[in-house]
This record gives sequence, structure tokens and C-alpha cells, in this order.
Amino acid sequence: TTHIFFGSANPLTGAFPGNLAGVASGNGFPDGGAYLTPDNAASYVIFLDAVQATATAGIIGAGQSAMSASVSTNCPVTNVNTGETYPSLQAAINDPQTLDGHTIEIAPGDYTESGQIVVNKGLTINGTGADCGDVTIRPDANTGNSGDARGWWLVQPGKELNLSKLTLDGLGFLIYQAIRDKGFGTFDQICFKNIKYNESGPDYSGVAVAAFGVAAGSNVNISNSTFEEIGRIGVLYFGTGVDGSTFSDNVYTGKGAGNWLDYALDVSAGAIVSVTGNTVTNNKGVAASDGSTSAGVLATTFFGGGTTATITGNILTDNTTGIAVGFDGSDATTVMANNNDLSNNASFGVSNSNASNVVDATLNWWGDAAGPGAFGPGSGSQVAAGVTYCPWLDAAPPGGVAAAAPVKNIDTGEEFCSIQEAIDDSDTAPGHTIEVNPGTYYENVLINKN
Repeated sequence: TTHIFFGSANPLTGAFPGNLAGVASGNGFPDGGAYLTPDNAASYVIFLDAVQATATAGIIGAGQSAMSASVSTNCPVTNVNTGETYPSLQAAINDPQTLDGHTIEIAPGDYTESGQIVVNKGLTINGTGADCGDVTIRPDANTGNSGDARGWWLVQPGKELNLSKLTLDGLGFLIYQAIRDKGFGTFDQICFKNIKYNESGPDYSGVAVAAFGVAAGSNVNISNSTFEEIGRIGVLYFGTGVDGSTFSDNVYTGKGAGNWLDYALDVSAGAIVSVTGNTVTNNKGVAASDGSTSAGVLATTFFGGGTTATITGNILTDNTTGIAVGFDGSDATTVMANNNDLSNNASFGVSNSNASNVVDATLNWWGDAAGPGAFGPGSGSQVAAGVTYCPWLDAAPPGGVAAAAPVKNIDTGEEFCSIQEAIDDSDTAPGHTIEVNPGTYYENVLINKN
């Protein structure tokens, strides 16, 4: 603990104590001063000016420092509501005068926080710089790899944490989860860097934000943030309490090819998330341990039903898979993915582990005006079975429009996404002609009309 004492309520230039006998008249303080004892080690005594401070420095006691009022201690953290300043963020949080609803500001600089940062109050914490690059916070130790010890930051259940304009950089330490959030809140303009925990095995981990829905409304909304050198997952949304989170206008840059994994998002265990306006690239790693591959977005019910992801207006390119739906053949994840750029993904634009659980991936750009490849008719990023892709966009959004469907009834002028759809249409009559554009179509066709 740092103690700060003032030499006098009304100090006089040139007046300084000749001894430390308390408030006796000989101490040079006209209206009383601080009574210092050896118990006040690691404290500061503030005088009017440098003359007083210099003259007093040698007699105020071991472990104590004299300074003039024109010099400030390193207290870059301020509680805006109380006006108090602190040498560290955790000190500000722990202060009994810091209450739910208060705002804490951090001045520009590069700071190391000791141990786990525990947020047990509803707080707003803002950097006061122009953007996230002006205020950097670093750990001084590895996190654990089980339970709440995994979190460098730990947000307690029911507590609101709002963050803005900060960089969280785990360089040099093993960070399992940068923020383990059991509460709710909004993160805006946060730069996550070097959040890794043995990313090349055996753990294959490192999560920037783990948002656990421990209660209804446990939504963590993240916007205008960046993720780089992340061990595995940008944001893990996990649990039914995450019932309407948003992930918007963020940039996730993967680590490229290597013995590791990258997912900008992992939506799981019944979480409901809207994913809008993000750019996700270079997620190409493959885990040597089991052959798992990377994706821009992963959504699955493997850990619990009800998982829903609405994925709109994103750039998900140059990854192994743009959107990976499901983990196994019984997965029942609901995904609606529209108006995204899914071009140049090596394996799939959209994959689906359970073809009977149909995924809506219409009106996306796959990198070819003729549509997706594999189960689609074109040569763009491949689409898996059980994914509805027609109509698709004829160019990248926002400029692309719905391309002409590949199957047409010449007699009625109607267009269709499949041969069977054209045959079954009520306007298709015996004697009509159906034309099919060049491409490969995967269908079982039943012809019950001439």
C-alpha cells in the first residue's frame, strides 16, 4: 500500500521539520503536519516546493520519499466518479469507494498488471487515448489451465463490464483466456494480441474472450476490435444464457498454415449470436494431433442444443473453411448466412457435418459468377451437401446481385435452383422444355411429367 502524507495544510516555503517529533512547534509546520512512524514505509510526504522536499529528504525516515507538489506519482488509473487515482487497475477495482456503475479511465501508457484481474463490480473501463493502441495492459504471469484460473481477467457472474480503447497483450506468457466473462457487457475498440496457451499442442488453446451464458441475458457484444496472434479462438460464445450477443465490424487475422487452429468465433452450447460486418482471413492451421482444421466461424450443438448463428455481410476469405456448421452427424445448429464474401476458401465456403440439417447460405458470393463448386454448379469456394446456396450473388457484396438461377422453364420463363424444383413447379406442364446451364448438379431426379 502506498501512503501519501501532506507536510501541512498551508506549508511555507523554506519551512521544513528539523525532526520527526510529530506536530510539535519545532517541526516547522505552522498548522500541524503528518506524524510519520516506521510503519509508514513506502509512503510519500508532499511539500510545497522542491526546496522543502530536498531539505527534508534526509530526515523523514527510512522507506519514505519526499516530493514537491509539482511532481506526481505514477497513478495513471482514475475513478471518474470519485476522482481518486490509483497505480493499477486492480487497485481501482478493489477500492471500497469504487461502486457498481462507476467508470474507470486509464491514461495512455504501457502497464503490467499483477496476477489475475478480478472484476467483481459492474464497471466501465476506458482507455483515454485516441484508439486501442495508446493504452496497453500486460500480464506478469501465466494463467492456469482449468476453471476460473484460466482467465487473465475474470468477470464475476451478474457483473457488467464495458471496455473500450485498450490493448490486451499476453506476449511472453501462457494465456488460456484473456477475458473469462461470466457476466455481460460491451467491448469496443479492443486490440487482442498474443493470447496463446501452447497453441501447437498439447493444449492447442488461447481464447481472447470466453463469454459464458451463466444466466439469461449474459450477452457480450464486441465491436470494432482486432484479433492477432490468437492461439485458437477469438471469441467463444458458450451457453444458453448468451441469448442475443453481437459480434460486429471486427478484424480477425489468423496465424496461417501450421500446427495450430484458428477460429474467429466458436458459437456453442445453445448460444445465439449475430455476426455482422467482420473480416476474417488466414485461418489455415491444422492440428497435428487429430487433423482438426480451421475456419472463419464455427457453430455447433455438440455441447448443447439451440445454437444459432446469423452471419451477414462479412468477409470470410482465404481460410480453410469460411463457415463450419456442426461437429458430427447429429448436429442441429441453426445457421443463416447471407450476403457474405466466401471466396477463396480452400476446402469449403460453407461446410455442414449433418446434411439433413439444412443450412441457409443463399445470396453469398463464392468467388465465381456461376456459383459455388462441389455440390454447386460453379467453380467458386465449395459448398457441402445440406447447404442451400441458390440464388447466389454474381459479385462480391455490396455490389453483387442475385445471379440468374441455373435451371429455366423455357415455356413459362420461370427460373429454378434445381432440376427437380423445375419439374415439380405447378406451372410446369406436360410438353414443356427445361434448360439447364453448364455445371455439375447433385440431384435425385424424379420425372413424373412429359
